[in-house]
Amino acid sequence: MFFVFLCPGRNGDDGEGGALFVGQINGSVHFHYCLFSNNSASGHGGAIRSEHLNGLIQNCIFETNHAFDGGAIYALVKFHKLTIQDCIFQGNKATHYGGALYFYHISVTMVNCDLVQNICSKSGAMHFDGRAYELTLRRCKIQKNNVYSKVTQYTNAVWVWAAKLTITNCIFSDNIGSGLNLRSTRAIICNCSFLNNTGGYGGAITAPGFVWVMVITNTSFVSNKGMQASAIFSNNQRILIQSCQFQSNHVGISLNSIVIQSRRMVTMRIYGCAFWKSRKQSNSVALFFPISEDTILSVRLFFWETFILSDTNELNQVFPNTSIQQMVTGQRVHLTEVFSQFASGLSDFTFFLVGKYSKKL
Repeated sequence: MFFVFLCPGRNGDDGEGGALFVGQINGSVHFHYCLFSNNSASGHGGAIRSEHLNGLIQNCIFETNHAFDGGAIYALVKFHKLTIQDCIFQGNKATHYGGALYFYHISVTMVNCDLVQNICSKSGAMHFDGRAYELTLRRCKIQKNNVYSKVTQYTNAVWVWAAKLTITNCIFSDNIGSGLNLRSTRAIICNCSFLNNTGGYGGAITAPGFVWVMVITNTSFVSNKGMQASAIFSNNQRILIQSCQFQSNHVGISLNSIVIQSRRMVTMRIYGCAFWKSRKQSNSVALFFPISEDTILSVRLFFWETFILSDTNELNQVFPNTSIQQMVTGQRVHLTEVFSQFASGLSDFTFFLVGKYSKKL
């Protein structure tokens, strides 16, 4: 049995919470087997606006709800935790942020949820402003979310700021904008797929703001299209990518699987990964470091059992025989010094990349 909430008009104070406004109460709030459909609010939370949502939302459907922020749910809660399980968010709209969901100062866990065909101006599916709180996504599908406005470097399906982020066994596919946008966040991404996402600096993942640590393991990046990187664009300084596959052969969109743009020392570890290249590409252009004039960037790269493959079944192993230049390129950049050490099958490359008009080290 489903409880049905159909409130197409304005509800709550100043249009806050189209169907329900949950104020500050003691205890927790649970929703089970509810349908929130065609609710709207001129303010926040097309279906639910909450200042106290410590609890559980399970086996619920949120469809075609609309608000300024948080098309389906807007939760503004400190020191509380919310679990959303086995729910569907489809066709919700927000004028500003969070086509389906907007969370602020709250820890959220989502399990077995679908966020499909939601739309807003920048973050089509979800906007999470954590302020050091946690966001966990497990076995979720984020698919076919869109944006109203022209696609820019900042458009995305899921926007995460200042959070501890863990994503496992999730699918990001066919979104307009990067699948994931990270800022001031510690991110762990495991056993995921990023397929055919289009837009943003990085087609799959854009991390333009400082990210404390980014760890990506056993994840595939296929047919993503970004403005600067087909898969990952990051300003991050510490990155581990392990057992991942990159297959992004979109000539004319972005030839670079990974773009790192930073003014500080970068430490990147790439273990057990495979990069595919198209016959139309002169090289794999897997890593790209755009350096502006008078910028000196120290890059420490660790490669182990990483391969470059082509659609002609040609196989090149980066370690130890293939020139590292096949993996790394830079705009107006020349390589001034290379230090390499070999121990237990691991190579440690330290690059000093210097802008064209910079003085040599």
